[in-house]
Amino acid sequence: MLPDRIDRARDLCAGWVKSGHTPAIVALVARRGVIVLHDAFGKLRPGDDSPPVRLDTIFPTMSITKPMVATLVMQLVEDGLLGLNRPIRDYLPEVTGKGTEEVLVHHVLTFSAGWDEFALLTSFIGERADLAGRSSDEVHRAMLDLIQRAPLARPPGAEMNYAFLCYELLKELVARVSGRSFAELMRERIFEPLGMKDSYVVVPEPVRSRIVKRPPDAPWNRQLGPLIPIDSRQNEESKNAFATASDVAVFGQMFLNGGTYGGARILSRPAVMAMTRNQTPGIPVTVGPNIRKEASYGYGWFVRTHEKWKYWDGSLQSHGEFHHQGAGGVLLWVDPRDEIVGVYFSVDLAQTPDFEPLWNADLFQNVISSAVAD
Repeated sequence: MLPDRIDRARDLCAGWVKSGHTPAIVALVARRGVIVLHDAFGKLRPGDDSPPVRLDTIFPTMSITKPMVATLVMQLVEDGLLGLNRPIRDYLPEVTGKGTEEVLVHHVLTFSAGWDEFALLTSFIGERADLAGRSSDEVHRAMLDLIQRAPLARPPGAEMNYAFLCYELLKELVARVSGRSFAELMRERIFEPLGMKDSYVVVPEPVRSRIVKRPPDAPWNRQLGPLIPIDSRQNEESKNAFATASDVAVFGQMFLNGGTYGGARILSRPAVMAMTRNQTPGIPVTVGPNIRKEASYGYGWFVRTHEKWKYWDGSLQSHGEFHHQGAGGVLLWVDPRDEIVGVYFSVDLAQTPDFEPLWNADLFQNVISSAVAD
């Protein structure tokens, strides 16, 4: 890696914080398993008396939890307890909406089951104001009930419709099949084997002071009906992971290593290959109001192809690079061509009306890719 390019990435992060574009960044980049950049910039929370962000600051990973959920699903597939090409009803008979008899576990993993998630969430926000401020478990159960009873808007496999209801269903699926709670599975099958000591599904009281906080009016932090704000205590007790940048980088490195890290095998190589290749060839994707011709989603990962997404990610990474963003300003990417694992944790202060993040993760990615010298 070219040192001046790495220094350039570091200087940009410092400048973005100084200019007020974001109050906090923790970035980590590793190539071939060697950390080449790991720095923290900005402050932990709003207010002049805030302590600085540190390397061990904990961020809500939000949708970066999705590849972790998919990892649990694939582990159960490897255990012979779950079949991707079997109907979801075989495991969750509560899925009774019209047309759902043809929905496979594969379709739920790829958001191609046929539910219109954006419309379902819009109705949920409008109709369930009674859930505002309620516990994360109550909200989760209400969302499960919503999608389990919802009819399909289109046949399974015809379109990817991205939000998060399908993965709420998968969290229930892995718990039901394994006989363990989702939090227990995450700890026992991912966090502990990988040494992710600062990763949590339910954040314990002693470490809450290390969680980054954002202004009350920041995107995803406002109360929107029953949806849980990022900085709420409900979210810290929800089924989304909280972690440090270094822990999330370890998770990404495990995939780059073909399923292993530090002597622990988390996934088989065939499972990693299945998760990180395009499982939705030839179908479009809808993300909120945005429509793209090519979905290109694996199992829990977006997989880079020729499709262009405004603001979402960089443009110098290889086809086959896989990544996942998370609401609020977080990104994990893995580029097998250049053997790079990158983590960009920031605090978003704005987004477009179409839910696109007005962050600088895409610019950071490009500078990192430009540092590859061989």
